[in-house]
Amino acid sequence: MNRIIIYLVLALLCMQCCTQKNSQELKTEKGLIAMKDSLPQYPKEKQYSYIVHMNTKTPYELYLDDILIEWQTESGFSESIELNPYLLRNGAHRLKIRFLPRESAKENLVHPQDIIYDKDTKWNIYFIELKKDASDALGYSQPIDYAKAELEIVAPPTDIPVWEQEWDIEVKNLPYDLRGWRDGEDLLKLDQEELKKEVVTFYNHLRNLLHEGKIIEFMELNKRLDFETGISMYNTPEVY
Repeated sequence: MNRIIIYLVLALLCMQCCTQKNSQELKTEKGLIAMKDSLPQYPKEKQYSYIVHMNTKTPYELYLDDILIEWQTESGFSESIELNPYLLRNGAHRLKIRFLPRESAKENLVHPQDIIYDKDTKWNIYFIELKKDASDALGYSQPIDYAKAELEIVAPPTDIPVWEQEWDIEVKNLPYDLRGWRDGEDLLKLDQEELKKEVVTFYNHLRNLLHEGKIIEFMELNKRLDFETGISMYNTPEVY
């Protein structure tokens, strides 16, 4: 008889846990549906994207408004980086690149010829505005004027550990205005020891959520990020 009572208690506890879990999942699902339904949809003619295209010769770090958005530790890549996920709104922005020494560089220095060897063998950076078009083989609709889009690169006057260049760029045609990190704090102005404690505490919170299988609570922390990223990438509700 006692064993039967124990089994019944365990069964009731399992049912309660499942009910709580299902209730939580249902709440999250409803929240996701509500966000999906509120996702703004812009006509194709307003879906502008901003791209940095680079033909690289050395390792580098690329920053937009002091945010590190791309880097390579090797040499010689041709790549395009979409800026929209880092652009909250139209206006003036600052693009910066840090040229780093080649892996095989003597004395670990950037040499002028690493940046501009001659007119045909050199770094190239382009800031491009385009409209995406999934039906086009290239993924965008209009031709790109690379001569107009090119940003001027200057080689360092001598061998140097790191060489930096900055450009002011103007973003004019984004149809959205996002909150993002606009209300955030400048972490450099905070007490660094206190900040370190807060970071470790929050990291442990995230780790515990994952270790305890609380995936929904973990995903809830990113829902605003996911939503605003979906807006910046012009996601359809189905994709979102």
